[in-house]
Amino acid sequence: MTNPFSAIYQDTINLQKEIAKKVVTNDNILLKKQINYVCGVDVSYKKDIAYCSAVIIKKRSLKSIQYVNTIYPVTQPYIPGLFMLREAAPIIDTLKLLKSPYDALLIDGHGQLHPRRCGLACYLGVVLDKPTIGIAKSLLCGVQRKDQFIEIEGEILGFRITKESKQGSLCEHWAQIEFTISNST
Repeated sequence: MTNPFSAIYQDTINLQKEIAKKVVTNDNILLKKQINYVCGVDVSYKKDIAYCSAVIIKKRSLKSIQYVNTIYPVTQPYIPGLFMLREAAPIIDTLKLLKSPYDALLIDGHGQLHPRRCGLACYLGVVLDKPTIGIAKSLLCGVQRKDQFIEIEGEILGFRITKESKQGSLCEHWAQIEFTISNST
């Protein structure tokens, strides 16, 4: 019996490969001065419901400018490497509700530290035409160097960030190169 989703999965894999070619990782000289407002967005789940929230903050003061929350039915299962199938639509629809402009986007998800170099953050950055930073809670692929940079095939594509939690345990996250922002930014 053929999996009815196999064609969708293969189409998504092909789309990821095409979008990966469009990811820009060179810094724009004026980019640092242009980022005044940052939007963070994430999706959480309870049973078959996706809860998506987005908040825009002023970079310098961290003052909250606007936030929106939405609720969506879950339409796709969680599949490592195909996270964009599950989260892209709720995120894009939630971002459309924002009235205030933002200059950069923070995504809870992979960017180029992805088997096809196109995780959720790259996909959203290209589709939305916004500078995007992906922050992931697990390392999907790549090799961590002693200096904490992560590379794939000799190319630096991310950085390991560690922080001690209030309970004393070590929290790890991986910051990744995405659309128009490099690790030097």
